[in-house]
Amino acid sequence: MKIAVIDSGVNGDREELKKYKIHHVSTELYCRDNKDNLGHGTAIAYILCKQMPEAEIVSFKLFEEHYWTQEEEIIDILENINNYYSDIDLIHLSNGITYICQYQRLYDLCQSLCEKKTIHYIGV
Repeated sequence: MKIAVIDSGVNGDREELKKYKIHHVSTELYCRDNKDNLGHGTAIAYILCKQMPEAEIVSFKLFEEHYWTQEEEIIDILENINNYYSDIDLIHLSNGITYICQYQRLYDLCQSLCEKKTIHYIGV
C-alpha cells in the first residue's frame, strides 16, 4: 500500500523510521528545507508504519512552523497526486482550512480521486 502523507514533512532519518519505505515529493517547502520542523508528519508516518509495516509513505510537505495551510495549497497537492501519482492508495491529510472559496473545484478533484479508487482519510 502506498500512502500519501500531506503534512509537515517526514523525518526519515529518525531511527524508528529507517527500516520503512519513505519518499519525499519535491514541494516548494521541501526545496527550502527537507526537515519536519513540527514533528507532526513524522509522528503520523510512524503511526501508519507501525500499523502497516509494508506500507510505503510518500511525504508531501505542506506546512512548517505554523499549523495552517491555504486552500490553493491543498488543492495543488491533491491535483498533483491526481495527475502524477496514480499508484497512491490512501491520502492522509491532517490539516485543513477554515473556509472554502473553490468548493466545486475541490469537490470535483476529490470525486476524481475517489473514482480512481484512492481512499481519503481527512483527520483532525
